[in-house]
Parts: sequence; C-alpha cells; structure tokens
Amino acid sequence: MAKKIKSAFWRVLNRLLTVLGITPIITACGCVFGAKPLYGMPENNFVLEGTVTGTDGTPIKGIGVGVVNPNYDPNYTSPDSYYCDTTTTDKDGNFKLEWRWSGTTFYIYAVDIDGEENGSYSDKQVQVEFTYDDYTGSSKTGYKIKDKNISLNPSK
Repeated sequence: MAKKIKSAFWRVLNRLLTVLGITPIITACGCVFGAKPLYGMPENNFVLEGTVTGTDGTPIKGIGVGVVNPNYDPNYTSPDSYYCDTTTTDKDGNFKLEWRWSGTTFYIYAVDIDGEENGSYSDKQVQVEFTYDDYTGSSKTGYKIKDKNISLNPSK
C-alpha cells in the first residue's frame, strides 16, 4: 500500500513540475530524484565480449567475470554495488558484459567461483580502456570491444 502511495506521489509531483516548466530544467542538470549528476559528460553504453582461458589457451567455463564500478568506495557503498555488471563464462569460456557509464577506463575481474570443478585458477584484474576506435556510432551499443581474452594462471 505504501509503495502505491509513494508511486502516486511521484507521478503527481512529476506532472506538477512539468506543468510549471521545471522538469526539463531539473532533468537537464541531472538532478532528477534518484539520479546522479553527469557533470557535463553523458553516459554511454559499453559492451565487452571475450574468452577466459588458461595459460595453455584452453577455454575455462564457470569463471565469474565482472566490471568493477569505478565509483565504488567500501566506506560509503554497499558491497552489492561493487560491480556494474557480472556474468559467468559459458562452456566455451565466453562472456559478454554490458553496462552504462560515463568513463572509458574500467577494471574487469575474473574470479574462479566453481572451486575445483573446472580446475582451480588464480583471480585476475585486467584494465580495459575503450577508445574512439571502439565506438560503434550506434546509440544502442555505444562502445564495443569483441574478442577480449583474459588468461588465468592455475592456482597452486
């Protein structure tokens, strides 16, 4: 019940601000309720596809891969917001990550989450930088890198 009242309140407030001509101003400066200011830099869509392999080149399934939230601060942010996006490699070691952000440099983590099931591997952090050449010109994908390979060492 409280959720419905809150939702109705925000709808009414949004319409009132629209009638008064205030909503476009608030939206333009990034001050919409619950939104963060962009400080003049628009967010872009990012897509990263690749394969996780062992040092011998064999694809590894069951590896957790994630994009680290560039603004993550353990003092102020919940652990749930550590990643922008996460996935698990398929049987061929392939992964695909998609997220939206305003920067172009990110850290990708590869973590062995299945233990000994597919072999035991050391975790790895890889820096990925999207460049102008990676821009697709499409508003749907924005920046895209295909065939990013991450090689993991067996853990000892």
